[in-house]
Amino acid sequence: MKRIGTLALTLALALSLAACGASGASASSSAAVAAGATYDTAADAVEESAYASTDASNGVFAPAEEQERKIILTADLSIEALDFDAVCAALEQAAADADGYISNSYVEGREGQSRRYASYTFRIPAASYREFLTSASGAGNLLSKTESEEDITLQYVDTEARITALETQRDSLNEMLANATDVETLLAIRTELSDVQYQLESYQAQKRVMDNQVEYTTVNVSVREVLRETENPESFADRLASNFANGWYDFGNGLMDVAVTLVYLLPWIIVAAAIVAACVVAARRAKNKRASVQPPALKPDAEEPPRK
Repeated sequence: MKRIGTLALTLALALSLAACGASGASASSSAAVAAGATYDTAADAVEESAYASTDASNGVFAPAEEQERKIILTADLSIEALDFDAVCAALEQAAADADGYISNSYVEGREGQSRRYASYTFRIPAASYREFLTSASGAGNLLSKTESEEDITLQYVDTEARITALETQRDSLNEMLANATDVETLLAIRTELSDVQYQLESYQAQKRVMDNQVEYTTVNVSVREVLRETENPESFADRLASNFANGWYDFGNGLMDVAVTLVYLLPWIIVAAAIVAACVVAARRAKNKRASVQPPALKPDAEEPPRK
């Protein structure tokens, strides 16, 4: 009987709060939540307007189609650099001019020892996205550029609707908590309030992540140091001339690589040659020594004349 009385008291409080503190679409949602409905029921009450979001100016719900589109922009650039340091500095300056920042960077190799490679991840404000792409593409010899767009408008509006429903449920539970009179009701409301607050904070965190992804675009740039920029001929004659020149260029680089490899292996070759020469000399000395100590061969006795 006591449990039935508690539930009846909770229902009465919920109905009175819903009648006093809600109007329109918000009232129906508050009543459903305060009456003990689950979160999904409250969310359905808010989502009946086709994924609507609250308009703070007049308190009505606007259809998702009227919302500002939420687009996540991403780009990938591949660049060759004759002057590696200058290209990297130009990219960093372009990001600073666009009010962006470097989210991640990686540099491989050392100056004068090997051809270096760098990888950057830039976060650029959406308003400066095109300007930065133009500056970054002109920093070196652009090999490739890819762009992608992801529309998260429906997901964003759905998250906003869930946040609105949870906020309504939280406010109703707080009012019920203030008017609760017995310990069992207090504990039940606090448990539900804790669960609602946890869900609300989770969706708010998701919304902040989406806001950041929309506000700041992601541009990945790879920079490779080269001795000669790659050409992109268009006509057949240009392609023939370019391939002929590239063939001679690669042949010359091959000879240089062979020379560098030989110079690198020269100490090993010298040591190996010295060891082989020492082994040959030692073998000859051993052979001569054995020949000098060997006794002379005995001459065979003169053959006796045949007897008559």
